[in-house]
Amino acid sequence: MSSTTRLIHKSAIPGHQVSEHQRLIETLEDLRFELSLRPDTGPVAGLMAVAVRRLMADIYRLISREPGGRALLRLPAGAEIELVQLHRALDDAEAGLAAFRRAHSDPDSAREDGWLVHQPVS
Repeated sequence: MSSTTRLIHKSAIPGHQVSEHQRLIETLEDLRFELSLRPDTGPVAGLMAVAVRRLMADIYRLISREPGGRALLRLPAGAEIELVQLHRALDDAEAGLAAFRRAHSDPDSAREDGWLVHQPVS
């Protein structure tokens, strides 16, 4: 095995985590769109800052048990978030969600969307 080969352990997850992942991806895309509409000056405050912090907390809850998940970039406390910090945090969140997807999906999965999901016990 070469030094560039990585072994990635794939594992099944509960179906609700698949739904949560999709919700977080959609929310992240919506926030990025909203941010693209505002001027690139000044810090983000108010409801936008609250929405970003809530999204980051939800993403952390989903990926915190994954390898490297606890390293998700944290936003500084306070009412305002500097735009540069916010974009770095969203980039980091997007990377964390992508890693989560890679760890819990497989193109050979029985599901059309590729996720590896626990089968309910009957």
